[in-house]
Amino acid sequence: RLSTLSPVGQFMCPAALETPLKVSGGGVELPPEHILHVPVLFSPAVSSKVVERFEVICGTTVIHLQAKGEGVTPVFSFAPDREVFTLSSASGKKADIVVTIENNCAAPLNFKIKQKFLKEGSSLPTGAKPSHIQSPGGSAKSKNKPKKEKKAEADFQTLTPELVHCLDEQFVNVQEDHQAEAIFKIMEVGENFDVPVGGMSKVLVRFTPPISTKTITDQHDGSTKGTASTKSKKDKGKPGGKMKKPSIKNEKIDAKYAAKANKKQENIVKDERQEKEQDTTGKRLIAVKYEVFLSNFQKVKDLVFIGSVKK
Repeated sequence: RLSTLSPVGQFMCPAALETPLKVSGGGVELPPEHILHVPVLFSPAVSSKVVERFEVICGTTVIHLQAKGEGVTPVFSFAPDREVFTLSSASGKKADIVVTIENNCAAPLNFKIKQKFLKEGSSLPTGAKPSHIQSPGGSAKSKNKPKKEKKAEADFQTLTPELVHCLDEQFVNVQEDHQAEAIFKIMEVGENFDVPVGGMSKVLVRFTPPISTKTITDQHDGSTKGTASTKSKKDKGKPGGKMKKPSIKNEKIDAKYAAKANKKQENIVKDERQEKEQDTTGKRLIAVKYEVFLSNFQKVKDLVFIGSVKK
């Protein structure tokens, strides 16, 4: 007969004894040459040594047993120590980033990584930053001059309220059912893994943007069409032959047309620059959020990876 351990103690049997052996009167009949395995789970509630006792009784024989354990406070670290990571890759290519988890306590630790969401968007919250860095040796006039600021995507290291709101409201869910390969994939370790005492585990996250089905076309095919010629209208269509000496009036007309042509070319270059800036701001972003759990029940970390799809 085996006395049961406390079902709410720090040592306990996680489930009732499942055995084909005959059970009668609260005891188990163990035939000759048979073995009975009794699972005992240690789940410490405090950081201290724990001792619990139980006994095995057979007839008039009583065997006293005890289970010992020590609760250890989990101490671990992540490197890099941040919540948000950015990486970029072209469609169909791969980009990797590694996060290292180090165990700094006297007990092995078990971690589990669960994917929370996979979303897609086009922009992140912006922040203002100086357009240039002021040189220490600059003049007093330049030092007193207010710095111009321009908006750029902020370099997030933590999940700020602005970033959380952006991911929740401006990004949409992505379905991967039709994808040949996962957009984000955890490598090197499984979703559930152990980190030994004094050891470390590397979590490699691979970003593989899906191959776009859109056809890439040249948006500037006609950018050079309509470019004004520096040749005067009067000279167009003229038969070849001996050229006449240009008069002062013709020189003024040619200069006028040349000025118009230069202005139009400047406008074309300006339009191309604006289109390029629009292409940059309207880029494709894919974000994934992982939750890291300790021993499958205590969440200890959020990891967000934001991948930028190169054109």
